[in-house]
Amino acid sequence: MRHVNRMLLALGLLALPAAVSAQRPGGPGGRGMMMMRGDPVAMILEHKADLGLTDEQVTKLQDVQKRLEEQNKPLREQMQKEMNGASFRDLTDEQREKLRPVFEGLRENSRKAMDEAREILTPEQRDKMRDLMPMRRGPRGGFGARQEHQR
Repeated sequence: MRHVNRMLLALGLLALPAAVSAQRPGGPGGRGMMMMRGDPVAMILEHKADLGLTDEQVTKLQDVQKRLEEQNKPLREQMQKEMNGASFRDLTDEQREKLRPVFEGLRENSRKAMDEAREILTPEQRDKMRDLMPMRRGPRGGFGARQEHQR
C-alpha cells in the first residue's frame, strides 16, 4: 500500500499544472511547465537546438505533443473535478484509489508519447537527450529506458 501511495503521489505531482503555474513567476506555461503537466515531449522540443533536430523532426514531435495534450485533457479535467481544489497529499486513500485509473491513463499516454518520440530521434539524439534529462529514472522509465533495444 505504501508503494501505491508513493506512486500515486508522484503521478499526482506530475499532473497538477494549475497549482504550480499559479505560483510560478510569469504565470502559467512557464519554462518547465510542460514537464509538470506530464509532457515529456515538450522537454525534447525545449532542447531542439542542443539535439540538432531537423525541421521535419520538430514537426513530428509537435504532432506527438499535440496528441498527448488531447489525450490527457479529459483525464486532467476529471482529476481536477474529483480533487475539487484539494492538494493531492490531503486526499484520503479512498480518494487516491478512485483517481488511480486517471493517473494510470496519464502515465500510459506519456509512455506512448515517449515511445513515439524515441522513434523520431536518431540514436545519437537519444543518447544526448538522456544526458539532458534533469531527472533520469532507472530501468523502469525515463528517456533512456529502452535505449538498448533501439540502437
